[in-house]
Amino acid sequence: MFQKGTNRFPAFWVLLPAHIYLVLVGGVSQFTLGMCYWIFPRLGGGTSRGNTRLAWGSYVLLNAALGLVILHPLIEILWGDLAASVAFAGAGVFQSLAALAFVRHIWPRIRPSTLQPRVTH
Repeated sequence: MFQKGTNRFPAFWVLLPAHIYLVLVGGVSQFTLGMCYWIFPRLGGGTSRGNTRLAWGSYVLLNAALGLVILHPLIEILWGDLAASVAFAGAGVFQSLAALAFVRHIWPRIRPSTLQPRVTH
């Protein structure tokens, strides 16, 4: 926002894609995963949320992907286009693995509703 208002540092615009990715993936995705972790029914009606290592692993992988995307411009400057492309592809792999780990964690907690439809006459 500082750059948009003052136009003093035009090189800051290179950070815009990382900023957008950080807000969308870092904020919205982690909020969504956290809500799913909290709100889905616990196993057996008890207090267990299942294999929490998978859930925490998904957060670690998602944050690793975020880190690679944020560092992408710096990696490009320091080591060139090839290294930056590898880092960006690695971020995609980490993000995919994070999604798979979380789905694997949450899947046992998905079950059909036991509520019966209300019949009105």
